Amino acid sequence: MRVLVVSSYDTFGTGERTRNLINNIKDFDFDFITPPNPQNKFLSDNINIIEITPGAKLGTVVRLYKKFFKRYDLFHGFKPLPCSIRGITEKFRGVPFLLDWDDIEGSQGLSGRDSWLRRNTIDFSQSFIARFADRITVVSPFLEKLASRFAPADLIPNGVDTRDFTPRFKSDLKERLGIKEELIVFTGILGRSTDLDFILESMRYVERGKLLVVGDGPRCGELKEYSRKMGVGDKIIWYGLESREKIPGILASSDIGLLPMKKNMENEARFPIKFGEYMASGLPIVTNNVGAVRAVIENGKNGILTQENPKDFGEAINRLVKSESLRKKISKGARETAKEKLEWKKISARLEKIYKELVHF
Repeated sequence: MRVLVVSSYDTFGTGERTRNLINNIKDFDFDFITPPNPQNKFLSDNINIIEITPGAKLGTVVRLYKKFFKRYDLFHGFKPLPCSIRGITEKFRGVPFLLDWDDIEGSQGLSGRDSWLRRNTIDFSQSFIARFADRITVVSPFLEKLASRFAPADLIPNGVDTRDFTPRFKSDLKERLGIKEELIVFTGILGRSTDLDFILESMRYVERGKLLVVGDGPRCGELKEYSRKMGVGDKIIWYGLESREKIPGILASSDIGLLPMKKNMENEARFPIKFGEYMASGLPIVTNNVGAVRAVIENGKNGILTQENPKDFGEAINRLVKSESLRKKISKGARETAKEKLEWKKISARLEKIYKELVHF
């Protein structure tokens, strides 16, 4: 049985999600159309990688699609746009079409700040494509409810490989940075959807510790200026981008992980990849009572949930900073939760079951 998987995202959450889900499925063979990424070389032998460079000429893309216009048993497109357009053509050829939806775009989501024309074009296109899907896999209950308007929806959350992210990878990071206080970490792209500004507001209430910001993006300069405006510039270390291979060591060497989630549709729909990575690394997490992650967090046992209030968030950080025993307790609970509920192998088994149902395996 051969599956055609198409993803136009090489990095960020969608790229990690796609690679990890299919890499743990062994009863199917894959043609995987994706942008180039160093992580592609680690994929299993049953995955045939076809890389398309972003910005490739239209003729190149058309020739590649024709080359792989052979008969497949199943099509799985990650995100409605643009890669799942191919799913419509496969559907007309009698091939089951499985759509994956891992965030919300258009007027209510990530594109909500774009022009009226772009927002409404995305809204129409997503809905149009979703109507052709035989089933839709989603990361959150919010998206499950939305997707079920178009096709049967299955909740397949994001996960983590607990062999790659583990407390055992602790390094001398704090010593190299010259930090004797607790190290509080945030990882992510500093783009328009980041809620790092909420953390910067919260740091006004944090009595001890340094915030390590690992990542970069178009809002980096704006956020640095905002940290100065908030009067917390001396509490922040702007680490910048780091290679994927070094992130596990950074997380394992930190004391607290932050996952800010303002209450909006974007965050209700998401299930951030870093959530599982934090937990598997044994990081006590402070996050907001928003979205899919709140169903995983047992407050005070494997993380801390707070309201969308910077003071409340900051005081939760203080609780962890002041109590090593609380950090150890939550660290143990977080690691156990990651192994029990968020292991990619277990999540991929749920996806493989859907594959077999669609192709009558």
